[in-house]
Amino acid sequence: LSIRFKTAYLLNTFINPVLSIIPLFIIYYGFLHYGGTKGFGGIDLSNYIAFLIFGIIAQSFFYNGITAFATKFREEKYWLTIESLFAATISYLSLIIGVGITVVLNLFPLLLIFILIASAFSIASLVEIGLIVLMMIILLGFCLGIGLIYGALTLFSENFDPLFRYFFAAWTLLS
Repeated sequence: LSIRFKTAYLLNTFINPVLSIIPLFIIYYGFLHYGGTKGFGGIDLSNYIAFLIFGIIAQSFFYNGITAFATKFREEKYWLTIESLFAATISYLSLIIGVGITVVLNLFPLLLIFILIASAFSIASLVEIGLIVLMMIILLGFCLGIGLIYGALTLFSENFDPLFRYFFAAWTLLS
């Protein structure tokens, strides 16, 4: 359904992740260039752009996985179709897998473009890129599970939404 609105889809898929990487780019560039650190955590001036790009991919998978179910449940509740969704003769596992596939399909162009950009700045083998994609899929599965709990609690009471948002902000900061 979100692909139907092409401008919003393109902005949410491509522009928002790029805008969220700009502050990190400035911070890490200043830290590495003016901070005098050499090879902090294996990151130096030659590979920090690839590091930032893979970080923004992980952050996009994290955020979209966490918020996917809450957004879908809220939309169903707004359009008053949540009862028919739960009364449908489809298994709940199919609904969960369907939401997961939707998130993966929405994130695939971002993943592909950012991996191509990152490989231009850092020489990575196909095995390393495959491992990164595997880690992103595992991260997405983990976040979809937590997002299902988040979505169910916000469906029960929308008062839980600010608590989860503060928790996720702290979790993102610490990770």
